[in-house]
Amino acid sequence: MTDWPVKTLGDLLEVSIGGIWGSEAGEDEIDVFVYRSTELIKDGQLKEESTVRRSITARQLDSRKLEEGDLLLEKSGGGPKTPVGRVGLVKVLPGLSVCSNFMQLMRPRKDDVLPVYLHYFLNHFHIAGHTEDLQNNSTNIRNLKTTEYMKVEVPLPPLKEQKRIVEIVSSMDDLIQATAQVVVDAKNLRSGLLSDLLSGEHEIPASYDSLFGAT
Repeated sequence: MTDWPVKTLGDLLEVSIGGIWGSEAGEDEIDVFVYRSTELIKDGQLKEESTVRRSITARQLDSRKLEEGDLLLEKSGGGPKTPVGRVGLVKVLPGLSVCSNFMQLMRPRKDDVLPVYLHYFLNHFHIAGHTEDLQNNSTNIRNLKTTEYMKVEVPLPPLKEQKRIVEIVSSMDDLIQATAQVVVDAKNLRSGLLSDLLSGEHEIPASYDSLFGAT
């Protein structure tokens, strides 16, 4: 077994601060894009194009302005059967941006941990169900106990090994995405086949027989 050192999540963060919702655009000093938990999609990806515009003060922006490589923790939301604790990785920013009050900005110490490596670890932690014991319910809304969450222990291989792990997992993600597209293409082909075969308006192409081995 690899003897990697272990650090708590809190020790690996340069910044950890709750987000802000602000007011209607144009009502305060600076308009910004706000990332909400609704921008989090499968595998911790973020939909930058669906962020909303809100208004905050310059001081609020100074302490919460997002940077590429930041992690956004979903700390409130979910439901009776939907645990919170998903984590998004900021890859591209549409402009001056913050996260909402239902999320927590976490900025990794890049000398210790690669943001992508920590992103993979924390999402796996969530998918494995480990955030279930770190949250409580209030009026059907789940709230993550962030103080306890910051005590989560993270195995910390050397940066070179972290990079290798990220490359392997990223390659697998690319393969999964390519396979998913093949499935989509096959379903579209099936739909076209049904349309041709059942409409009665077209003669069945001979190429279909050779393609599917019909006799």
